Amino acid sequence: MKDLYQQVQYGNTYGHLGSLGFVVLATDTVIQENLHTLAPDGVSISVAPVASPNEITVEGLRKHIDTMANAASLIQPDAPPDLICYACTSGSIVIGEHAVAEQIRLGAPKSQPMTLVTGVIDGLRTLNAKSIVVATPYIDEVNKLEYRFMTNQGFNILDIKGMQIDDGSIMGNITPGYIKEFALSLDRPEADAIFISCGGIR
Repeated sequence: MKDLYQQVQYGNTYGHLGSLGFVVLATDTVIQENLHTLAPDGVSISVAPVASPNEITVEGLRKHIDTMANAASLIQPDAPPDLICYACTSGSIVIGEHAVAEQIRLGAPKSQPMTLVTGVIDGLRTLNAKSIVVATPYIDEVNKLEYRFMTNQGFNILDIKGMQIDDGSIMGNITPGYIKEFALSLDRPEADAIFISCGGIR
């Protein structure tokens, strides 16, 4: 038996290149699958839900902040991820990047805070995309705030349109084919990029 123990072999863990945590909406039905599909080999994914109403309205999105710190604190507390991201684009805009970061730091002080919309801005700037069109599943009151946010970030928003869906529990049911068709319908020759906004769609 002693010889068998001596033959135990160890290798890299799933997160040997990095570990990412995500605060996800309790109503989101697709993002966990998306995260695991998109994560590179060697990067681990951990999640915890934030209490969220089905209504994807400005009022409903603001409520996410109430349990943000608690959700962050539940993500691998004894082995904190390198980074914890609030996985809601519209919520990041409505609540504000700095307010989200403060709550994540409060719940998980050893992890770097992040939001989806922060990653969007970084990505668009990396692509040197300045004039963009934005396709969303959101209702107009959310789109108005997104337009203002993106404009304040220095982007020229040529158009922004939403599918007028305010129920977060069904956003994951929108087919990828329709999302593509909807986004392409907004395209313009002068657009540098099409931004499809929402972490809760396929």
